[in-house]
Amino acid sequence: GGTDHHVVVNGDLTLNEGLTWAAPGKLYLRGGGERTLSTKGITFQSNDIRIDAEEGAWTLEGELHLPNGYFHVDRGGFDTAGHDMWIRRFLSSNSEERSVQLGDSVITLGQYWFMSQVENLIFDAGVSTIIWNSSNTLSFEGGGQDFHILDVTVANGAVRGLRGGEVVLRVVAVLLLELEALVRALGVL
Repeated sequence: GGTDHHVVVNGDLTLNEGLTWAAPGKLYLRGGGERTLSTKGITFQSNDIRIDAEEGAWTLEGELHLPNGYFHVDRGGFDTAGHDMWIRRFLSSNSEERSVQLGDSVITLGQYWFMSQVENLIFDAGVSTIIWNSSNTLSFEGGGQDFHILDVTVANGAVRGLRGGEVVLRVVAVLLLELEALVRALGVL
């Protein structure tokens, strides 16, 4: 079907190596209790993965490849368990009870991090690194939460907002004017 057809999983999701995930709709991860997402390195072609588990918590088993998609934590828990992620956008901005644990993961973010509304959110950045790179408009809304390392590699004019709590910022390659703007936004100058 089209993008209006979605896959809803109420138990663990374990994919087989060599599988091609071409479902165009959203993938909803629901269900109560402790759940696992075992991707076996498969790249998801779906446009969204949404954790919407009011009484559940999802733990990543292996890397998550969703380079052109959005990863949402709407309700429930999500733990990377130290596994790396490639995503276009991360979204968890609502008042539902939810938790996000990043451990020592490396998260490659292609565009946006939306976490401005943090009511009822338990967030633990651990010692993770978020690699934030793109050549188009970007925004990082951290909701005043503390992050460990944020690597920023962007093209001229791309950064539109950088708001969060405490963060170790490692600017990899930014034009001089953007570097100055980022440093000012963090209040270092």
